Amino acid sequence: MLRAAAEDLELPPGTAPFDLDLACRMGVLDGRHPRGRDRALARIAKAEVMHTDEDVKDVIKG
Repeated sequence: MLRAAAEDLELPPGTAPFDLDLACRMGVLDGRHPRGRDRALARIAKAEVMHTDEDVKDVIKG
């Protein structure tokens, strides 16, 4: 588990990207704090496993 502001999110060295992210109080993404939005999105993208549409379909099918 990792707890950080989205705009400051950085995985520790050797940590695998996450398959699932949970967030609350994300003012930087809902428009309340727009200056940090681009940085937050870039940091979140680096911390997540990229999935294709086919990956998602396979998970749904079970």
